[in-house]
Amino acid sequence: ERQIFFKDSLRNQFVSLTLSSFRADRGIDKRIVICAAGEDKVTTVINEIRDPSLQGSLVANDLVVIPVALRTGMSPIGMDDDLLEKECIAIPSGQGWKSFIADEVEEAEKQGVDVTSKGFAIILKKNGRVGQRTNGINLKRMVGEVQDRESLGMVG
Repeated sequence: ERQIFFKDSLRNQFVSLTLSSFRADRGIDKRIVICAAGEDKVTTVINEIRDPSLQGSLVANDLVVIPVALRTGMSPIGMDDDLLEKECIAIPSGQGWKSFIADEVEEAEKQGVDVTSKGFAIILKKNGRVGQRTNGINLKRMVGEVQDRESLGMVG
């Protein structure tokens, strides 16, 4: 199973966890947003996460972003320690990410997605199931959609 490196704010330490660790019944109740694109777009997404108001919105809505560069299946170089301290971002670690992303790229390209310059996102609900796949990466819109669903009484 795919691993991520994450700042666990409850333990106040960095931990390597599986994606399934974030399911609602496993102790860390979060929605995972895998953002995959070419390195330039992923760097843009990372820079957007530096905005304190977006960080607050991601945390308040239980969203954890995993930025993944298509070429390597890892986060791009340049993730500084300060950003890694935030509980709204995690980085891929271990085996399996490159092949996982390659499969998703193939499917996205069949659907006409410009995977390199616009990228795509896979949002995993708190139950671990894929809730949505997006053409392009728009974190503010994702936060708004979570808020809209919760205001309607929808959970997940």
